[in-house]
Amino acid sequence: MEWSDSGTRSYRPQASSPKKGSTRHDLAARSSQLLLPRLPSAIHMITRSTTLALLRRPAIWPTAVGAVFAFARPGWWRRIPFLPIPDDELMRWRTTTAYGSDDVELVTEDVVAYLEWRQRFTQGQTRGG
Repeated sequence: MEWSDSGTRSYRPQASSPKKGSTRHDLAARSSQLLLPRLPSAIHMITRSTTLALLRRPAIWPTAVGAVFAFARPGWWRRIPFLPIPDDELMRWRTTTAYGSDDVELVTEDVVAYLEWRQRFTQGQTRGG
């Protein structure tokens, strides 16, 4: 906090100087943390094996895209990073009810089975059945 000449207080953040021993990599990492928001933990639940399993099944891609938007945080388009990232609270509830804990990675086979079920269910709804 600083006092201006007019007698009012103003807040001016102090520029931090690099610490001794800081490497260019450390400075870049700290800069990216300031510029890029921390992604919700739900995005980290999707593993490489799950991504590869989905890539091998193009028939369920439209369903997977629909599921991404169904699980997205409400108003995701108004908040940085402007991506339909799953809501952390919803994903914690889903994993707790499925696996008994919210501190687990999603099982690839479960994700694929859910998407296949979702595809059959939505196709049945659109056909009137």
